[in-house]
Amino acid sequence: MSWSQCWWLNEEGWPSKRGGKWHPTTVARIIDPAAREAARVRSAFDRAQKKETRRTRASKILGSGVR
Repeated sequence: MSWSQCWWLNEEGWPSKRGGKWHPTTVARIIDPAAREAARVRSAFDRAQKKETRRTRASKILGSGVR
């Protein structure tokens, strides 16, 4: 279903949030609350991993005193 909605949005000239084309995954996340929640959880997990990677890198450079 999101393919047809995506196609319609692109054909009508509706820009996505960043001005590009619509993709089925984007439309599904907007329409389906479960998909939106899954994307939110995944994004939070990715941010936490990135933060931990920065801490690990900083502690290797500066020593064990970095938290």
